[in-house]
Amino acid sequence: MHEGRDLERVLWRSRRGMLELDLLLVDFARTHYPHLDEAQQEAYRELLREDDWVLLDWLRGRAVPEPRFAEILATVVAFNESPQPGSARGHPLARKSPQPWSARGAPLQEGTVMDPHHDDTEVLWAPGWEWLTAVVAIHALVAVPWVHFLGLWPLLVVGPSLLCHVHVFVRGEVWRFALVEETAVLFAPDGKPAKLRGGPWMTANWVVVRTSRRVLMLRSGRYDADRFARLRRALLGRAGDG
Repeated sequence: MHEGRDLERVLWRSRRGMLELDLLLVDFARTHYPHLDEAQQEAYRELLREDDWVLLDWLRGRAVPEPRFAEILATVVAFNESPQPGSARGHPLARKSPQPWSARGAPLQEGTVMDPHHDDTEVLWAPGWEWLTAVVAIHALVAVPWVHFLGLWPLLVVGPSLLCHVHVFVRGEVWRFALVEETAVLFAPDGKPAKLRGGPWMTANWVVVRTSRRVLMLRSGRYDADRFARLRRALLGRAGDG
């Protein structure tokens, strides 16, 4: 019982304000943390007390970590460098496809391969708290009027839909925008190219796109500024061509 509560707290603290850190830490905490010895678990819990940017610099090798964290950081990095079955880290960024969707409407050359470990070639999306909050709000706005007129029957539809979205949030599926020059190719969690339904909705700080399976909400503060701007340009180009 105590171990279960400890794992829940660690999973909660491993969800950070930056998507890059979520992808590096959440799968590690869920699948590998329970198998660490007591000293390593304590080191990981202490590591989570550090600021997001400090953690990201240490994990990316852009700064020298404190000696007390060297071993646990090496363990986290090694875990993420090895594809994990069922993990976001194990999904290929691209597969050969004759007609992958391009942000400007034209297919990429067949056989084009993206490097999933190259920081400048992708923008990743996973459902965060902003997305879950929006999902709950939309379900409430849809359900309340119908409940007012029909009673509780509409909840038989809204309830399962909301539970499905919560499951998506907990699972932490990852969608990828692969950036190639001024185009973007969207890949679903299974690695297959996905198509957008309709044009994107954008402000200076938000990009919202809709696929047949999911509405993706990307906020600028969670991404590298240059890559976010590059994605916006690619999507604006697609909208202009349409």
